[in-house]
Amino acid sequence: LKALSVLSALMQDAETDSDRAAIVLGEASCYSQLENVAKSRERLEVAKAYAKADRAVMSQVALSEASLYAQEKKYDLACAKFTELKSEYHDLLVEPEHEDFALELGSRLGCALVDAGRYSEAVSIFREVFERNELEDKQRLQVFFGTALMRSGKAAEAQAVLFEAAKGESVELSKTALEYLSEIETAQ
Repeated sequence: LKALSVLSALMQDAETDSDRAAIVLGEASCYSQLENVAKSRERLEVAKAYAKADRAVMSQVALSEASLYAQEKKYDLACAKFTELKSEYHDLLVEPEHEDFALELGSRLGCALVDAGRYSEAVSIFREVFERNELEDKQRLQVFFGTALMRSGKAAEAQAVLFEAAKGESVELSKTALEYLSEIETAQ
C-alpha cells in the first residue's frame, strides 16, 4: 500500500508516456501482490495505453498480463501467453540489454508449464534458464525444475537439482524439495 502511494506521487512528475506506463505497471504489480487481480488488470490496460509507442514497456505489460493468468491458476492460458510473448518480442529477447526480461520470461513460462502438468516442455525451458549463473529466486526455480525432471522420468537428474534446492535458505522450499526427494526414493 505504501508503494502505491509513492507511485501515485511519482505520476505527477512523469515526463513521458513511457514513464507513466512504467509507474502504472508498478501499480498493477502492487495490486497483483495484494491479490486484487481485477484492479491489476485495470491498471495494465492504462499502462498499455501509455506504452503503445514503446515496445520494451509493452513487453513488460504483456509479461504482467500473462503472469496474472498464472496467478488465477489459468495455467494453459498463461503458457500460451508466455509462448506468444517469446515469439512477438523475439527481437528484444536476443538483445543483451533485455537479458533480464528473457530470463524472467523463461522462468515464468517454465513454472507455468509445471503447474499445467506439461513437464517435458518445462524441462527444456528450465535447461535454458539454468544456463545462467545469476538467477533470482534460484531455490524456487530449482524446485520447479526438479519437479519437471521427476515427472518426466528423469529421477537421477531430478535428485541432483532437488538436493541443491534442499540446501537453500528458504525453509519452506527446502521442505518441499525434501518431500520430492523422498517421493523419488520411495518410487525406486
